Amino acid sequence: MRHIPTTAARVDQLKKQAKRLKATKGGKHADLLNAVAKSAGYDHWHHVMQCHEHAERPPSIRTLSLEVERVLAAELKGDVVIIMTGPEIIKNGPLVLFSTGIGDVWMMDPEDNSAACLMWHGEKKPAPFRDQGSTIEIAWDGFLDLNGQFVSLDCPSIPGVGQRVVGGYPVEPIRKMLNRAQSIERKMVDIFDRVDGVELTDDVVADLVRQGWDAKTLAEGRAGGAMYSTGRNTLLYPAMTHLDDQDESEDHPE
Repeated sequence: MRHIPTTAARVDQLKKQAKRLKATKGGKHADLLNAVAKSAGYDHWHHVMQCHEHAERPPSIRTLSLEVERVLAAELKGDVVIIMTGPEIIKNGPLVLFSTGIGDVWMMDPEDNSAACLMWHGEKKPAPFRDQGSTIEIAWDGFLDLNGQFVSLDCPSIPGVGQRVVGGYPVEPIRKMLNRAQSIERKMVDIFDRVDGVELTDDVVADLVRQGWDAKTLAEGRAGGAMYSTGRNTLLYPAMTHLDDQDESEDHPE
C-alpha cells in the first residue's frame, strides 16, 4: 500500500467534496467517496482511511511498522535484509528484524533472545506490537537462539513451529547484527554460558547431509544419543560411566 500523508483536515475536505457531488449529481455516498478519493490520488476511500490511520499513529509505532513492511517485502522477493532499529522506537534498546530468503521473517530482542514471528513458511503473521501511549507493547512468541550454523526455536505458541532446530538461515550476518545490538553485559553472558551442541533433529540431519555428511553416520549418531557440535563440526556422544558399563554387562552376560 502506498502511504500518502493524510491529516484529519484532509479527510474532512474529501468528505465535503463527496457531499457536494451528491447534492449536485446524486449517486451512492460510498461510490462518491471512492470517486473523490481516486481524483485525489488514492486507490479508493478505504485507502484514504488507512493513510489517515497511519499518519495518526505515534512515531515509534509508525517507524516500526515501516521497518516490518520493509523486511516482509524483502522476503517476498527472496531477499535477505537485516535491520537494527534505533532509539526512536524503543528507548531501552534496539530490536533486530531479519528476513531469511526461505520464507521466514523474525523480530528479536537481542538482550534476551525473545522472538516474534512476522512470517513463517511464506505465511504473514499479525503484527505482534501495539501502542501503549508512551511505549510499545510487544507480544513475543518465544525464543530464538543461534547455535553454529543452526537456529534453535522455542515458540510453542506458533502452530507448526514449537521447539525445533532449523538450518538455511543467514546465520553469520544475523549473529553480527545481534552482536552490534547487544549490551556489554549480554555479550559477557554469551562468552561464559555458550552452548555448543544441537540435537540431531530431522531438519539438522537434512542440513548436514546437504553439507556432505554421511546419512548413515548421522542416523547411528542419533540412535546413540549424539549431538552435533557446531564449533568442532563433529558428533558428541554422551559420556559413559562405569555404571553404564555395568548395565551393559548385565544386559549381555557372557
